[in-house]
Amino acid sequence: MEAAFLEIREPNLFSWNILLTAYAQNGYLEGAVSTFQRMPECNILSWTNLLSTYGQAGQVGAAKLVFDVIPELDVAAWNALLEAYSQNGQFGKAKEVFDEMPHRSVVSWTMMIQANFELGHVEEAELLFERIPERNIVCWTAMVAGLIENDRMEAAQEALDRMPEWNILCWNALLVGYSQKGLAEEAQATLERMQVWNCVSWNSLVSVHAQNGELARVKETFDRMPERDLVSWTRMVQAYAENGHIEHARCLFDAMPERSTVSWNTMVAAYAHSQHLEEAKRMFLETPEKDVASWNTALSNTEARDDLESFFGRMPVKNIVSWNALLGSRVCVGESGRKSPKAVEVMARMGLEGERPNEISVLGLLVACVHLGMLDEARKVVAGMRDDYGVDPRTGHLSAVVGVLARCGDTAQAQVFLESLPLGGDFATWGALLSACSTHGDAGNGREAAKRMLVDPGRGKKPDDSSPYALLANILLG
Repeated sequence: MEAAFLEIREPNLFSWNILLTAYAQNGYLEGAVSTFQRMPECNILSWTNLLSTYGQAGQVGAAKLVFDVIPELDVAAWNALLEAYSQNGQFGKAKEVFDEMPHRSVVSWTMMIQANFELGHVEEAELLFERIPERNIVCWTAMVAGLIENDRMEAAQEALDRMPEWNILCWNALLVGYSQKGLAEEAQATLERMQVWNCVSWNSLVSVHAQNGELARVKETFDRMPERDLVSWTRMVQAYAENGHIEHARCLFDAMPERSTVSWNTMVAAYAHSQHLEEAKRMFLETPEKDVASWNTALSNTEARDDLESFFGRMPVKNIVSWNALLGSRVCVGESGRKSPKAVEVMARMGLEGERPNEISVLGLLVACVHLGMLDEARKVVAGMRDDYGVDPRTGHLSAVVGVLARCGDTAQAQVFLESLPLGGDFATWGALLSACSTHGDAGNGREAAKRMLVDPGRGKKPDDSSPYALLANILLG
């Protein structure tokens, strides 16, 4: 892009904005900033593109500074700031911007609806949707997709039925939703209600049957398809590979009219999971165009920890999956004579190399700390999860700590850990401790855990849940 731009003898504002837009759309902050600084003049589009690029780079403060100096704001600039906050997890700030907007477009409304859905605020999203002055297919699609992501399948179906115009994208979204949840009958019923089917529709049906291990229905659906695309063939290969039919998967792979990197990755993973490691390695080396998923597949099937570290260092591209694989391999590995586990060092390297940890990363770090008896460090990780890593503490994180301590038979330390947390444990985490006490015959701590579940259940208790009584009875009668 830059080379083509340099061939223009006298670039005008339109030309400069094309270059700036290209950098902005690709999230290339350095190129966008450099271009903006070189521009002899700029307009609202120039400013908005710069703002958006800072937002994509996670530099929300810089994005707000740009917004504050834009000479004349329009709705696109407001939307860019709203997106910068929402895509970086600052929902409160995003809501403030939305409330302050002098004018809102359907894009503004849609972004706020999506932000609420991402946080699980389904009712708020529905209320916002009803307030939109004029709806288009984009906001309808966002509504359907958000309901599906939050397991509100019936509501998603009702939204589809209310749509003023039939749209295959939304119907396919519902079909994909049923497919991902393994609901084959619902997916089949949805397909039959659709006015038009395309490859996405058929591919979703193939996926749901494959997920349920119904290979006969997978083949029947594939054979009925009026036309097949690359995804159709790849889904078939995946269906047989994931259900242990490696040779059949390979036959389909060999018969494919064309192959993608995903197709190659599928076969590499299939051979690796079935312990045909030499064949997996050979196919990995033969893969014409390797992407980060290719490298991650090979990384996750590297057995020796030292080999994994070496392979990781040679990877030309990495993402959070790569880092989490390395982190997971280091959970139980410490260096002789040192208290700091290698998992902590990996976490530090992630930050230095600009990779933001996610929930899985933090979970790995917590387990590593507990394995090495670093409970104070584990408490600090839990307390600082939101500020240090941008991750909200969830039941799974606390249950993992309790689980590791319990497997070591240290139910007393598990109880001390839960009691030391600012918010304490919830029903599920105390239940994990009670289950561990039942396994190890620890009546004293078991009684305390059961008491917490019954007297002060906190978050996550299901109505009429009798599990505390059953587990406590096992302890006392054991």
